[in-house]
Amino acid sequence: NESGQVIYFLEMLDAVRSKRGEHSEEQSLADGCEMALYLKRSTAQTCDPHKAFIQVRVGPYHCWEEDDEEDTKETSIFRPLERVPVDAVGLYEFPLLPMHDKDVMHSVQTLLVRVELIKGIKIVTIESPLLIQNITKNKLYCAVVTNDGKLMWDATLV
Repeated sequence: NESGQVIYFLEMLDAVRSKRGEHSEEQSLADGCEMALYLKRSTAQTCDPHKAFIQVRVGPYHCWEEDDEEDTKETSIFRPLERVPVDAVGLYEFPLLPMHDKDVMHSVQTLLVRVELIKGIKIVTIESPLLIQNITKNKLYCAVVTNDGKLMWDATLV
């Protein structure tokens, strides 16, 4: 994960597997971390094993309290990315659409998904299209905020 955010992902099941009652568990992956992606496959399944997809949600989550409830609600800033390919080699760009914004045509934020074949192993990397590098000898504090001042990401670069 090189997106600058925590990401959450799960395997997208085809209709046949869903009807059988199969479920996919959501995994979380912190920025800068990596993990093996295991997709459940069998020779008897009817879905195409060469067209694997995941759903990706980008953190952070925000909590708020409902006026008429005592429960705290939790949601992501962005809508989930559906049908993110993890099998076909290539570079894919997905728009990060705000969860509660009705004007989705003006999204300028994107997430890149790179699928590479390296020494017979498929590597799926989720990246931000923005790279910030500190070339000074001092620590550099960086923050990304929305137009209305909400903090989306911050880090200290050494």
